[in-house]
Amino acid sequence: MSQNPTAMLVLVGLAALGVLFGLTASRRAAKKAAKGVREVNRLTAMAFRTVLFAGVITGVQWLVTHYASDPRVIVPTLAIPALVAAFQLARMFAVTEIVYSSRRGGSHR
Repeated sequence: MSQNPTAMLVLVGLAALGVLFGLTASRRAAKKAAKGVREVNRLTAMAFRTVLFAGVITGVQWLVTHYASDPRVIVPTLAIPALVAAFQLARMFAVTEIVYSSRRGGSHR
């Protein structure tokens, strides 16, 4: 049984293109997965720090309000963390600029 060499070359070429496509697609998928893991790790670390600092602030406020009866001590103890939290919330909800991410070639969308 004789085979056509041109058909074999076309099949080998198509197989090579399929392998190259598979390699590039898997590389893109791996990069996307790694980026997702980094973002989740950042969010987890940020959530942990937020809970930790909230616990420290709450503990200090509880100690001061439990053992002090002077309003000159209690008011700043409660007001200063409230002002910091209000500032952060106001900054979070204020849109001050639009940031564009640059894609390949530096074009903006």
